Amino acid sequence: MTKTRNQLISMLQHMKQENNNNAIKHIKYEDIDAICNYLSEDIKKLLNKEQFILNKLEYEILNYCNQREYEWICRDKDGDIFAYEVKPKKTYDSWMDCGTDTYIMLFKDTFDFIKWDDEPLSVNKILNNCEVVEDENSQ
Repeated sequence: MTKTRNQLISMLQHMKQENNNNAIKHIKYEDIDAICNYLSEDIKKLLNKEQFILNKLEYEILNYCNQREYEWICRDKDGDIFAYEVKPKKTYDSWMDCGTDTYIMLFKDTFDFIKWDDEPLSVNKILNNCEVVEDENSQ
């Protein structure tokens, strides 16, 4: 029977605290395998987590969008950037809100990490996975 993540962590902590060579000799291969699997899952999650770097203006714009329920942000082929309440659909050269007219145009020279080829990004996802940095132009 495979131990849970917490059981394995507890077992390893006990081995570390006691410096018990006898316990180390008796660790089961399936426990080692389970530990490796858990570590592999953790590493995959960390590698797949996107981190967005925002300046203060971008952060405040996204907060504004979030407060007004604009949930999606994307860039048109010509570089214009929009926030939408409903996830938009891609056309030949722009994104469409499917006739709901619930979008706003944002500053074109913000959010450099958002490209035309990207899918719309969730405003909440960006806000929950961002680091806000000082804008080099504001000093």
